[in-house]
Amino acid sequence: MSAYALFQLLSVTDPAGLAEYRAKVVPIVEQFGGCYIVRGGAWETIEGNHRPPPILIKFPDMDAARRWYYSKEYRPLRDLRHRSAKYDAVLLTGVELSALDN
Repeated sequence: MSAYALFQLLSVTDPAGLAEYRAKVVPIVEQFGGCYIVRGGAWETIEGNHRPPPILIKFPDMDAARRWYYSKEYRPLRDLRHRSAKYDAVLLTGVELSALDN
C-alpha cells in the first residue's frame, strides 16, 4: 500500500538554508522510491485559514517512507531543514481504490 510524507510549512527562520534544502532534497527522495505529488503551485483556501499548500511525497509503502526519512543520506538535509524552518510532518498510508468501493 502506498505511503505518503506530508509536510506543512509553519515558519521560516533561514530562507537561504531552506533554499539549499529544496535544491538538494529531490534526488534523495527519488533514491528511496519517492515522488512529489504536491510541491508548491497554485492554491485556493475554500474553508478555514489554510496556509500555503503542503508538500506531499508518495512512496511505494510505509517502509520505504521510513527508510528515506531516517536514512543517513537524508539526515544532513533533515537537520538543515530543522535549522531553517518549522514544519508539521507525518507519514501516513493511502487508501487502495478497491477499499473505496465498499
